[in-house]
Amino acid sequence: MRFFSAALVVLAVLVFAGWRVWSRANGRPASEALHQKIKVLVDKKPDLRPSYDRAMEDGVLTIGEARAILDERHLAVGSPFRRGGQFVPPPGGQEES
Repeated sequence: MRFFSAALVVLAVLVFAGWRVWSRANGRPASEALHQKIKVLVDKKPDLRPSYDRAMEDGVLTIGEARAILDERHLAVGSPFRRGGQFVPPPGGQEES
């Protein structure tokens, strides 16, 4: 019974700590450089404008919102295929149009 109680406490602590880390990462405002990259991407791809406008309703672009916009283009924040603000296609992958 002690083992079960200890395991339950450890699980609860891990869930709480994971939730705190996740909420801080997604709720934190995006850096100015990331915001500029998102703006450039939205200017190039007008189909992303509704998502960007929705994200900017509160006046702040968060990392989670930026990640959602990039996910629509199948890119990731910190993707190895984005170097110096330029898209670098993966080996054998399609180039961004």
